[in-house]
Amino acid sequence: MSPRAAAVALLLHACAGPAPDGADRLYREALFRLSRSPDPGEALPLLDRAVGMDPARPEFYTARALVHAALGRPNDALADTTSAIGLLRRPPAPPAELAFVLLRRAAIEVQLGAAEDADADLTEAVRLSPDFTEAYLHRARLRRRAGRVEEAERDAAEARRTGASLADSFYNEGVRTLNGGRRGEAEMLFAFAIDLDPRHLKAHVALGRVFMEGRRFAEAARAFDRAVELEPMRADLRYHRGGARLAEGRDGEAISDYTRAIELDPGQASTFAARGTAHHRRGDTEKARADFARAIEIDPSCQAAWAGSGMLFHRLGLLDEAERRLRRAAEISASPDALQALGLVLLDKGDPDRAADAFRMALLACRDEPLRQAIEGDLERAKRAKEGRK
Repeated sequence: MSPRAAAVALLLHACAGPAPDGADRLYREALFRLSRSPDPGEALPLLDRAVGMDPARPEFYTARALVHAALGRPNDALADTTSAIGLLRRPPAPPAELAFVLLRRAAIEVQLGAAEDADADLTEAVRLSPDFTEAYLHRARLRRRAGRVEEAERDAAEARRTGASLADSFYNEGVRTLNGGRRGEAEMLFAFAIDLDPRHLKAHVALGRVFMEGRRFAEAARAFDRAVELEPMRADLRYHRGGARLAEGRDGEAISDYTRAIELDPGQASTFAARGTAHHRRGDTEKARADFARAIEIDPSCQAAWAGSGMLFHRLGLLDEAERRLRRAAEISASPDALQALGLVLLDKGDPDRAADAFRMALLACRDEPLRQAIEGDLERAKRAKEGRK
């Protein structure tokens, strides 16, 4: 369960009881909206009114802090969480409740760069609640970043002692979080799953994919290294590691991974296409052509093979064949790299108008900022070439 969802669930459970009125009614309505609405801001006016009516209720501040955090207002979230902690200390609240709010504040402090304050809050949380698995996990993550490796590993060991069975829960929540577009939070949850179960294969693979999406290719390769160590006979894991190594510029090692993947599962067109790309990058034209041809033979709709072979024929100066293959790739899937490659071919063929159209289509499909910048540069070249013809 994500931090926001977990906090809402806990607050909903805590407010179960008689029919509410006044501030309680506003508070429960705010929690209902937080649990159901995609817009957390809907709950803010209700919580503001609840706090105004009864400013001595720590749960009101905790809930409002959640809203501020979701709206990207960490300083407001920190202020409300600190108010809640102050109220919980007098009279002393149940230790587990105070520990949970301390964990929430620590997460905000990390976001604001106050690592020492976060460490202190997490330390108090585990003192109050010695079986608080998530607090140990957060502190281990924080201490690794600070280079305090031995202390971090002790925290990870404590987390395994108190909650080893939670690894799947963290992994599953990481998948849901990633599907919701929250990549940073998903990375943390997958890492927690691995801390609890270092042999959690799916978490290693998921973490590698998160790193790939974030263009953190060396970290992705290391994540897939661990996956391959766990299941060395899995072709798909070799394929994923090959992709990370290729993106990292380790073409020879990528070819080794793809070759082993093909030996383990020779029927995957995508693996031949990927190895063809690696051969192309190394300048081995014949091997690249053979791999692209084999990929298309296995699967005539293998977009990567059509795109890769189109780029190869462009490099060889066979512009008509390059255009034909890249158009076929774009028909299968209008990926920005294939459309950019098509534009470059058309530009070399002296057709800046159609080249500019291809670049514009590539920009519409592109979400990767470095690639967008390259395509924008290509579009400007096409515009200049068009102006030069007038």
